[in-house]
Amino acid sequence: MGWLKEKLLQGKKLLENTPQKEYLQLQELQPWLQGQAQRIIAETKLEEALASYIQQLQAKRWQLEIKLEEWKNLCKDINNEMRDFFTEIKTLIHLLTFPEKPTIESVSDSNKELGSHLKELKNFLDSYGEKEYSVLLPDGREAEQVIFTPFIKELLELEKYQQEFDQKIIQSRFRTLELLQEKRQQLESATQTLERLQEKITAFQLRVQQVEEKKQEKAAELEQWKQHPSFGMFLRLEENRKVLKQGIVAHQDEVVRFFSQVTPVLDAFKLQLSNPKLVDQYVQDPESAFFHDEQLAILHLLQQVKALGLENPMEKMHSTALPVTLQQTTSFLEKCTQADVGHVHQLRQRQQELQQQGASIAPSPEEQGTLVKMEDAQYRLEHFSKQVAQLQHQQKEIEEQQNELQEQRAQEIGLFQHLVKMGFGKEVEVKV
Repeated sequence: MGWLKEKLLQGKKLLENTPQKEYLQLQELQPWLQGQAQRIIAETKLEEALASYIQQLQAKRWQLEIKLEEWKNLCKDINNEMRDFFTEIKTLIHLLTFPEKPTIESVSDSNKELGSHLKELKNFLDSYGEKEYSVLLPDGREAEQVIFTPFIKELLELEKYQQEFDQKIIQSRFRTLELLQEKRQQLESATQTLERLQEKITAFQLRVQQVEEKKQEKAAELEQWKQHPSFGMFLRLEENRKVLKQGIVAHQDEVVRFFSQVTPVLDAFKLQLSNPKLVDQYVQDPESAFFHDEQLAILHLLQQVKALGLENPMEKMHSTALPVTLQQTTSFLEKCTQADVGHVHQLRQRQQELQQQGASIAPSPEEQGTLVKMEDAQYRLEHFSKQVAQLQHQQKEIEEQQNELQEQRAQEIGLFQHLVKMGFGKEVEVKV
């Protein structure tokens, strides 16, 4: 049985060494990360490294401030190139200035900016070194020997300090903490957005419920009207109106289609015609103009245009320039031919037939009151039905946004947990 006891002991040790999973609510992430930061700072002695690094940078800053004044005194009449160099030095001195109590987070952020600026200064010096001429100081010495070369030494030392501290930050896993803080902020922002979306969904649900109740009221009211003796007549009237409306729309389209082929030519010659005002009316609104043109005076205007010589457009074009294209002229003459065989009169006859149909399906004054109430009930039912459908569609769009954002947040949570495991060897599960 000794082997069994040994296996049990091994299992017990394995369980003791296995890290316990921590369960964290979203609002607990900030204090938890702060605790991890304090632990890392203590374990890696980052505060001591920070203090040493600040001292190194401050010493360099003091040296650069002194040298900057010396260099300026040497360059009484400096050119633009040296002036740009001194501006970069001032920026560098500013980056080496810290508040009274700098934090690791603030110095870590500024350290990235410092590294970027040091690279820019190196590029500046490299580009200067590639030039074939030298910048001479007023006393005849080269700026390269007096200013640039000494500064390169300072620059290289600063770069060394910056990289060493940056490496300590990386080794301490503080960069992982910074990334986790960004993920935490993203999770909190996504959660706030989801809460706002849920509020919108709840408001839409309430609105849908209210409109649905009104819809049901109108549906019940319409059901009552269906028992009325006049409801059958109401349905027939609705169907007749539907057919009449379709006929009117088709007739309107035909009128517009016909006169759109003749109005460009009429407009071009209107000053030579007997009724230019009527031409303007047909150009602006052919349907309305035709409706009010009871005597069909338009037919006379068509004949007047033809009399100007458009029947032989090719011959006319050779003798004098026409204000319309050959295609417009051809279309115009085709429509004139249709008018000559009675097409315009047919359009007028169809218009009168539609007017008569409209008059024939009109209810009597005694029936009008009842039919108006039925129409109102049906209209309101259709109105509330459309409103319900529209609200539900808008609600669905918000729900889709919510689902998409929930999936994104779940992925971010998974990434957060993975970073914790890889960076700190800890198992955490974030609850929202």
